[in-house]
Amino acid sequence: MRSVNSAFWLALQQDAVQVTELIDLTTTLGVYRWTTSNVPLVVGVNEYLPFPGKSDDGAEESTDLGIGTISFSMVNTGNIRGLLNANGLDNAPVAISRVFTNSPDLGRLYLFRGKLGDLAYDRMAVSGQARNIFNGVAGRFPYYTYQDTCVWRFGSPGCGVDVGSYTLTGNLSVGSSNPIALSALGGTLPSSPGWLDRGRLTITSGTNSGQVRTIRVHSGDLMILSHALPFVISSPTAFSVWPGCRKRLDEDCTAKYGNQANFFGFKWIPRTEQAF
Repeated sequence: MRSVNSAFWLALQQDAVQVTELIDLTTTLGVYRWTTSNVPLVVGVNEYLPFPGKSDDGAEESTDLGIGTISFSMVNTGNIRGLLNANGLDNAPVAISRVFTNSPDLGRLYLFRGKLGDLAYDRMAVSGQARNIFNGVAGRFPYYTYQDTCVWRFGSPGCGVDVGSYTLTGNLSVGSSNPIALSALGGTLPSSPGWLDRGRLTITSGTNSGQVRTIRVHSGDLMILSHALPFVISSPTAFSVWPGCRKRLDEDCTAKYGNQANFFGFKWIPRTEQAF
């Protein structure tokens, strides 16, 4: 049995022992460490920052074929957004342990070991479940959905397309642009109609600087946005843009990007309207 000093026994007898949980999330971009404490903690040589979210239901275990899971939600900002863009959270291992914070270091007690399951996210938050690693039946099989279109996020490591090499920069024509229909100065955009459909536009100067929009329709020098910018284009405005991808093998992956080797879809699977 491990021995402890008298200070710890005294704190234990006075109900003054403080404990907290540590969360270790191992991703493709490194290990992220959080704590349920409201202040950063240093345990060993590692620093744990306050967890930017919450556990909705805690850990739920079952004695039958049910799955031990933890539901959580956290803020979609900073490093979290980068992890989502890089598919860095897919099946990422997570460990939750408990330690004393106001007594001698007695090591940690592991409460949960698992992997992240399905995630849902928007601009504000990420939510999902971590599944107990010892309950493998929890894993969705197959992990990826078999469908006719590609499952990779455009520009992610799995996709392999270098978005930077397709990025174009230019300026908007002030007199002929409005918050939802933007006209670029002649010769800036590709001449092929639809080349930038579902692409991403970023305003880099002027009153709308920093605004990002999806391009709904592209034709010539005209771009129709998914939704309007907050301010009218009334002064010289710079932008950057890169084309999107509709996840099709022939039209996008092959003809547009020459990236058919990384296509992760199944072209000959019938679409729903064709199957019935």
